[in-house]
Amino acid sequence: MKLHLRCKWNAAAMLLAAILSAPLLANDNRLIAEYDRHIGPELAPYVALLEREDGIPSIIGFINESIPFNAPVILKIGAEDGPLFDPQTNEIWMPVEFLAEIDRRFTSANVVETQEELDDVVLDVVMHTLLHEVAHAIIAQFSIPTLGKEEDAADNLANVLLLEYVESGNYITLNAAEMFALEDEAVDTYESADFWDEHSLDIQRYYTTICHVYGAYPDEHAELVDEEKLSAERAETCLEEYATISYDWLRVLEQISN
Repeated sequence: MKLHLRCKWNAAAMLLAAILSAPLLANDNRLIAEYDRHIGPELAPYVALLEREDGIPSIIGFINESIPFNAPVILKIGAEDGPLFDPQTNEIWMPVEFLAEIDRRFTSANVVETQEELDDVVLDVVMHTLLHEVAHAIIAQFSIPTLGKEEDAADNLANVLLLEYVESGNYITLNAAEMFALEDEAVDTYESADFWDEHSLDIQRYYTTICHVYGAYPDEHAELVDEEKLSAERAETCLEEYATISYDWLRVLEQISN
């Protein structure tokens, strides 16, 4: 089983290299950011954070090098609702209030020590979230079948791209997982709506995400087992689960790139 997984892992890595080394499509089908400049002064620092070179410009650059689109997608920064992808308008909506929420949750949890660390965490969660919404966009544009919840499939693509291609993507993904955990901590009791929602529960998204991190980097993240965030039995299945998910999503990207 381990030899099979290692071979499958290598195939996924080679497939990713082939996809990302290919020339960009010769068209204007790209993710394009548009800012709503009517943002109140209390949210202006978050807009400035997004406009940093390592903010939206860097994130969009990565997305446009990694993801083929069938039509241009507009990222509406400062939208009133979201984060979400609207298939009717081909837009991704990113309210600036979402950044304030990330800030508030991590600050309240006392898990960051400096403003620089907090800024990095906010951008990490934004990047994972945008990759998730981009997944919805390409699923809609290319009519990609999803055998299961589309929201889970979108999480999977965000995890795969970060873990396979982004420097320190494992830590970015862990920060995104921590956001799911913090959102879950805010839930006092579950209601029926939580179970029929199209998203998995935040705590499920947390454990699935850290499972993928372990599956991609088992040696670097043995602490996930040592600290009992994953059982040893579950960690073993994470290796196979992540190998399958990464291979499958990279094959999908290969097919829609051609």
